[in-house]
Amino acid sequence: MNVTDTMVDHFHQQGFFFMPCPFDAKIMKRFRELVNETEEQFQNTDWSENKSALTCRFFMLSEITLELAEDVRLVSLAERLLGVDQVHVGTCGVGDGASPMFPGRDGDKGLYWHADGSPDIKQVSIRIAIDRHGIDEGGLRILPGSHLLPLDRVKEELVQLELASGEHDAIPTRLHCTHPNETPIVMDPRWTLVWSPSCWHGTTPNLNGKQRRTICWNYFPPGGRATCKQSVQYALGDAWQDWSDARKGFWGMH
Repeated sequence: MNVTDTMVDHFHQQGFFFMPCPFDAKIMKRFRELVNETEEQFQNTDWSENKSALTCRFFMLSEITLELAEDVRLVSLAERLLGVDQVHVGTCGVGDGASPMFPGRDGDKGLYWHADGSPDIKQVSIRIAIDRHGIDEGGLRILPGSHLLPLDRVKEELVQLELASGEHDAIPTRLHCTHPNETPIVMDPRWTLVWSPSCWHGTTPNLNGKQRRTICWNYFPPGGRATCKQSVQYALGDAWQDWSDARKGFWGMH
């Protein structure tokens, strides 16, 4: 896994870069088989009372997903990008985060523009496609460099672009406009997206209804976000208590 200084600079300046999938083809094949084997069960589960359905699913797949995120090469990469000597996983998920099955998603327009943190929230997210998807399948779109800008500045710019459509009677709260600087992302299983979700992002609408599932997890520096504990307990019961202290710390279970 070769990550150059130029790629690191692109992450800091633009908020993302791509690299080849770092995992062996056999591992990813087995992972996709597990996802497909559990898809029907996941779809038929009532998640209306649990907003962390995708996180729970990550841990329901158990050891294989844990080991992907614990890979020392990716941990070292996150430490390098964040400029720290220790990281932990603060959030993760498996599935389609823009699916209409989740409340608040605008199925006919895609997932609205938002940022998962202000510029002072330092994080590195790893995102790998399970299904290849792009513009017609509800593809991710990113506003490069927006992770460096104040939230209110970017939001106001998007509001004005949204109002320019002439579709609104009042100031909109959910913004789906096209931004002249946005980058539409085609997620292909061969390539891994390394990015900061503090970049403003959204999705296009899924026009053909194809699946657009991914696996993702976010590394944080010490003191950063740690939101996995409830999902671990839901998915694994008491089994996590047999984890080593190092693993418990890495997943925010202390």
